[in-house]
Amino acid sequence: MTGQSWFESSCRVVNDDLLQCLLFDGNTLAANLIGVEYIGSERLFGTLPEQEKPSWHPHNFEVLSGRPDGQPGHDLPLVTRS
Repeated sequence: MTGQSWFESSCRVVNDDLLQCLLFDGNTLAANLIGVEYIGSERLFGTLPEQEKPSWHPHNFEVLSGRPDGQPGHDLPLVTRS
């Protein structure tokens, strides 16, 4: 796969430091589940072993815009691993 991909996500708050998101390749009844993504707080990220940290990437835009869980202003998660 090259370039950008569009997907739809549905997330739930696991706890104050973690969201769990299901990723789909569309928003219709025919959409396929294509992945699971975990979005964690910076505090949680800081507790990870150093060898685990490169597997995570920032999600500041989605989180700060309120996009992942539909809660504008939800400011906890800033890193994610899929």
